[in-house]
Amino acid sequence: SDVYIKAESLPSCSGIPLILLTPFITGKKSHLRKTSEKKPPTKESIAKLQQSAIWKMENEFYEFALEQFQFVRAHAVREKDGELYLLAQNFFYEKIYPKN
Repeated sequence: SDVYIKAESLPSCSGIPLILLTPFITGKKSHLRKTSEKKPPTKESIAKLQQSAIWKMENEFYEFALEQFQFVRAHAVREKDGELYLLAQNFFYEKIYPKN
C-alpha cells in the first residue's frame, strides 16, 4: 500500500478533476432530473438548520477554508484589468539539519 504518488503519474492525476467536471462545464445533460419549480427555503427553515451542530461545523469549516483561500490568493496573485497575474515566489526553503 504505497501512499506516495509517483512523479510519472502526476500529469494524469491532475487531469482527473477536469475529466470529472467536464460534463458540468460543457453543459451535457446529466442523468439527474431537473426541478421544475424550486422554492426558496423559509426563514423558519433556515433558522432551524442554522441551529444544528452539523450546520455550525460545516459553516465553521467553510469560513476557515474561505479565509485560507483569500490569504493564499492575496499573497500569490494580483488582478489587473480583469486578468490574474501570478506573483513571484516571495519565500524560500532552507535545509534543516538535525542536532548532533
